[in-house]
Order: sequence, then C-alpha cells, then structure tokens
Amino acid sequence: MSRKERSSRRTGGSGSVQEASTCYCDGLRKVGALELLCSGCSKWFHGSCLKDLAEFNGLPFMICYTFHCKDCSPSKNESWTPKQANFIHMCVTVLANLTKEHCVKEGISLLEPLPQYYYFNLEREIIPYVKDNWVWLTSMPVRVKNTWHATLQKTLVKESDLFKVDPSDENSFALVELDMSSISPSHEAVKQACLKKFSFIGRKVSAANNLTTTLVDQSKIEKLAAVDDGPKTRGASKRKVVEPSCSSTIPKKAKTTADYSTARLGGGSSTMDIPFNKDGYRYHIIELDQNVYDKNATIEDDGTASRTIPGHLYRISTQPFVTLSPNDRAYQLRVSDDHLSITGHEGYCIARGTHSVAAAAVQACVGYNKFSYGFRSNKGTKFHNGVGKSYYPNGLKEGDVLGCLISLPVDPANPGPDSSKYLPGCGKDHTLIKFKNQYFFEEHEDIPNVLKKLEPLHGSYIEYFVNGVSCGQAFNDIYRGFYFPAVSLYHQATIRMNFGPSFIHPPSEGVKAMCERPAELAVHQSISDMIYLMSLLSRLRVIPIPALEDNYMYLVFNKDSNKALVVDPVDANKALEASQKEKVTIIGALITHHHWDHAGGNKDLRALLPSIRIYGGDERVEEMDKKVEHDETMEECGLKIRCLSTPCHTRGHICYAVTSGEDKIVFTGDTLFIAGCGKFFEGTGDQMHRNLNSILSSLPDSTLVYPGHEYTTSNLKFAAHAEPENQDVAAKLEWSRKRDGQKKETVPSSIGEEKKINPFMRVDKESVQKFVGSTDGVTVMTKLREEKNNFRPKA
Repeated sequence: MSRKERSSRRTGGSGSVQEASTCYCDGLRKVGALELLCSGCSKWFHGSCLKDLAEFNGLPFMICYTFHCKDCSPSKNESWTPKQANFIHMCVTVLANLTKEHCVKEGISLLEPLPQYYYFNLEREIIPYVKDNWVWLTSMPVRVKNTWHATLQKTLVKESDLFKVDPSDENSFALVELDMSSISPSHEAVKQACLKKFSFIGRKVSAANNLTTTLVDQSKIEKLAAVDDGPKTRGASKRKVVEPSCSSTIPKKAKTTADYSTARLGGGSSTMDIPFNKDGYRYHIIELDQNVYDKNATIEDDGTASRTIPGHLYRISTQPFVTLSPNDRAYQLRVSDDHLSITGHEGYCIARGTHSVAAAAVQACVGYNKFSYGFRSNKGTKFHNGVGKSYYPNGLKEGDVLGCLISLPVDPANPGPDSSKYLPGCGKDHTLIKFKNQYFFEEHEDIPNVLKKLEPLHGSYIEYFVNGVSCGQAFNDIYRGFYFPAVSLYHQATIRMNFGPSFIHPPSEGVKAMCERPAELAVHQSISDMIYLMSLLSRLRVIPIPALEDNYMYLVFNKDSNKALVVDPVDANKALEASQKEKVTIIGALITHHHWDHAGGNKDLRALLPSIRIYGGDERVEEMDKKVEHDETMEECGLKIRCLSTPCHTRGHICYAVTSGEDKIVFTGDTLFIAGCGKFFEGTGDQMHRNLNSILSSLPDSTLVYPGHEYTTSNLKFAAHAEPENQDVAAKLEWSRKRDGQKKETVPSSIGEEKKINPFMRVDKESVQKFVGSTDGVTVMTKLREEKNNFRPKA
C-alpha cells in the first residue's frame, strides 16, 4: 500500500459523527465495526446490540441489504434482507475494509474524514481480500475461473465517481469517499453507479456476448430510444424491465397525481410510489424472493450491458395488516394516513381492501357488474350486476355501523382436486416493470375471458348487518372467486373501516375477522410461489393434442432440446402444427398399438417427415422402423424411455415410461385410462391384471399417466357404481364433470391417484371384491371388465 497527498475532493460526507445518536443503546457510531442502517428510520444500529438477529454475521461497510429495526419492522422483529451485490458493491466494501484495517494499524480515526487517499494493489491486496470474504460480499456463487479478476479491475477503473486510480500505479486503487461514516446503502454515488446497469438508451450491447435471454437486444434499444421517459404504467414500451436513460435529449412526460399513489406500507416510515390500478391493468407490490437462485448472477457483470430480469426472482409482497389499498382505488378519493378512513369526491368512486378471501378480478363500482355485490343508499338497497333490489327497508343513515359477512363453504381438510382454485396467483409469470425506481408485477385483466368462466359456488352467501343486527342473507350462491372488501362513496361521504379484531358489534362465534387474513394469505402465497417454482424445475414438457372424437396424441420433449417425440400420431398434420407452435422438430414417434385411431397417421407422418423414426411393439404397426421389446430402454431427445409390454387390448401393446431428471411420466395408450382400462380384445383378465397391478403399479406413485382416450367421466361413473362409498372417486367425478363443461382435458392422472380411484387397480380392496363377489385378483379383474362392458351410466 502507498500513501499520496491529501485531496480536497469530497462526495458528500457528514463530517464528525460524535454528535449523532444511534441504536437502541442511544450511543454513538462505531464506524469500522459491524453496523446496519435501518431503511425505515435511517438510524444506525450496532451489530452487538441486535436482538432478534443476535447471531448475525457480516462485514463492516456492507451496502447491499435492507434492514428494519424492531420499531420500524411491521412484525416488530428485526429483519435483514440481503440484495444481490454486483462488482460495484463488492469493490466499495472491500476498499472500505482495507482502508479501515490500515487506519486501525496506523491509529487513524475513522470518525473524521480521512486525511488522504489510501491506495491498495489489485493483485496483492484487493483480490486476496475478495477471495477470503466472497461469501460475505455477495450471494453470487464462488467463481472457479479467474476471469472475474479482469472484471474487478474494469469496475475499479470505470467507476471514477467511486474509485481513484493511483497516478503512479495503474493497478492500485483507493476509495474516492474520505468520510467512512457515510458509506451505506443510501450512499448517493453508489446508487447512481448501480443505476447505470439499467440505463441503456444509446448504448450498444456487445456482439461478443451471446446471452440472448438476459441482454436487451439492439432492436429493442433502437425501438425504445424513441419513446418518452414518463411513468411506466401503460403501453408495451412502458412495461420493460430496464429503466430508460435520463438523457436530456428525450422529453419527459409530466407526471400527474392520477398515475400513482404515495403511501407508507406496513406501518413503516418510508414511502413508496405505487401505480394506480386502472384501464385493465393491476400493479402488485413485490419483493425479492430470497428462496430463488438467480443463475444469471454467475455471468461476469461489469455494468456495461442491460439485463432483462426474470420475474420469478421476485414475489408478491403480502402486507401485514388489512387496510384500504393504496393503489386499488379511484385517485380522487382521500385516504387517511392509516388507510382505514376514506372520503369521497364527485360521483361514485371505489376503493378496495388490500386482502381478499377465496377474486373478483376487476375493479368496478360496488354492485354494478357481475364481479361485485353491494349494500347501499339511504333506502337500504342491495345491488348486483347493476340491478338494485329492496333489502333493508329501514335504510341507512349517518353514524350507522355496517357489517358484512361472506360465507364461502370450503373444507380446508378436504378441498378436492381443484383446491388450487383457492390459492392466490403467484404473479411470477406477470410482466415485471420498473416505476420510479421500484419494481412491480403488472397484470393485464382479461375481463371477457373471466366472464365466460364465472360459476356459482353453491351454499355461499353474503349477509349484511346494521348496528350489529342482521339484515338477512342478501345474496346466495355467489360466483366462485376471491372477494375484496370494498367501499363505494358518493360526493364528500367519509367512512371509517374496521377489519378487526376489536369490533363495536362483535360477530358470532366461528366467524373470522378480516384481520386474520394476512397470516393465512402469507401461507397461501408461499404455497402458490412454490407450485410455480416447482413447475420451472421440470424440464419435461408434454403437450396433449386432442384428435378424432376422443383420442389423445402427445408431443413430448425436454425443454433443453429442440427435438421432440410424438405419441400415437393419428393426425399427422395436427401433430406437426403442435411441434411448430412449440418450436421443436419431431424426430420420432412412439406407437402404443396398431389400431388405426393410434397408428393410422404413420404414413402421412412419414410423408411429411421422411427421416422420422417410428417405434412400436407389433408388426402390424405401419411404417415401423424398430420393434421394441419388454423392458427395453433407449434415449431420444434427451429423454430416457423404458418400453413396457402390456398385451391384452392388443397382443403387441406397449406402454412407454419416460423420465427426464426427476420427472416421470408414462404413456399408456389403451391399457390404462384414468379410472379405467382398455377392453380385452386380444388378451385375458390375467394379462390385464399383470399389466395394471404388477407392471404399471410398480412405477413411482408420482408418475404422471397420459392415456390414449378421454374416457374419464364415463370411467368414474362406473367407479362410483362399483365403490359408492369411495370419496376420492366422488371428488374426482365432480371435478371431471366440471372439466367437461369447460371443454378442458382431464389428463394427466398419476399412478398414485389411480390406486385410489381406478377399480381395475383396486382388485385387492374389499369394496371392489364385494362388488363382483370374488377375492381372486384375476377373477375380480375379469368380472369388473364384464360389468363395465354392460354398464349404462345415468346421464
């Protein structure tokens, strides 16, 4: 290390810190020790004084985190959330710590601005410090190759507002900031340098970098360079995940109060600007998902190129308290600081709550469309879909306390196969936008499509109360969905909301207050996020392709490959269209059996794709290139395929068990259907018993089942006839009928589910044996098939 003469340049230090009060202990700053800056009250807290984070470890001068003290945290517990540190953040922390170590050694105080710059050599001091403290500096994986050395040097040279190059040694660097007490997450020079990572107008993307999925391409740059720099709340050009440059050559659009709301969230002291929900768009407050690893963080990032940020790295932020929403309301309304009182303007204006119970997906005046139900006016009228009906003849007056009870009958312990309907959307597949330096999920509401899918929830109702007295049930069998508490105001009316738990007129026993919903929603939101993230882990894709009257073809491929297989391609043109839509090339066909409704398209497929390879287990399969045998394995398109001989429906029938990583599926043709099995055209009950209850049942229960036909509802009717007390069958039948009504497929099932609902895979169960009058497995299988052949279900 070398010393140079003192420079007078400063970047906004705070001078002496001896006068400042800080921390729970009301003591003084300990610059150079581990300290955290609260983003709520902007006070420093000593690492040694932390209470809920007593085991917290880290480096002094960390700058890439969000910390809330006990007083500012909504949960009243300290919280510390690390952010993804780039090389700029890392270099600041490293040089600050090297400077601190030198000053401690030389007896130089850190409580006053440093007398001079202190330079440190890249190879001898900076890089070794980074290696030794990598895990404390960033959440990026430790680099195996040393290419990051050059990136580190490039960052130190390029960011001249933060780092100073030694005039006598180009490989030695110092911090520009001489006031060590000002180094924090809020340091202005650090924030400005990091914003450059998102500023791209007029900047070229390196042609040598082929990261097409993470970099903004040149065509987007040229297109976006022509648009204005107004609030990012409307239009395609405003929904990009990068922030436009602040170039003075681009005119700025004037911001109006109708664009966004400024609000404090979760009881904190800091505010946030949030775009209003309107014009078919909804904006969700989000936070970084600490459970998601950003694989692109391994890319050497020197800040010169813009990156598109994947939305799944963030999650919807669930607010800790139920209040009136800061942005899901008409902008004219005046809301109190605690977001519980609201005053109207001219005409009718609406405001919704922050939390829902199991969603009308659009904003509308309460009661004026199909998505909302209301109780209003001095005549006590109830409104729905724009129609008002007499409900409470005494009417409403100033000072009345109104209550609303909504009953949505769902059994949490046994919600049925469509239980995912009761989970909120995770939002990770929504567009990620940046508005006023904050990220949001933008959701576009497809109102016509939502209207088509509305269905009543039988047994549900809404009941209103006036001053604690029930007015009776106002609405019954309301539409299934999520309902937000909402208020619609006229002119200068003012209403105070109370979401519990202390009510003037307490509800009856067993009724939950809305204040209990945040805790529930936090769990439900996490489950929804996990389901979505698990879907991303799956590399195996199966596309069901309906054909003929009730047949299924399937396109199967690995996401990492551009090649695919097709199963039972009876309609070659339709199969080819599906492959083109998915941008994959069909190179092979798996044929389960020779029947025309499964193999009848082979000749046409060969004509369209001359080089295709066709697999089957029967010499009667047309255009077959290779006959497979039982338990034969092969690999195609990055998929492992196991051939299972299952003779009975036909003597050469083959089921194909396909795996890719942890994903397991099986194509069962006409051997196994959902809740049923194929007819014994060329075999016996003994063979089908072996097929279902030895071969296929030995597959893991998680194996997904893709049959050759859509026979689910018909099969379940027979299953219910055979086992009338089987609740799994009853629930699946109800679900299947709904899917039929929505004209949606019922595939896939799973081996585990089939063991619960398929009588042909339950021949050892007493209820099934009693139905046919036998305990012998083969006999039960044979008699079940005979019963099914003669079964005529009721409509």
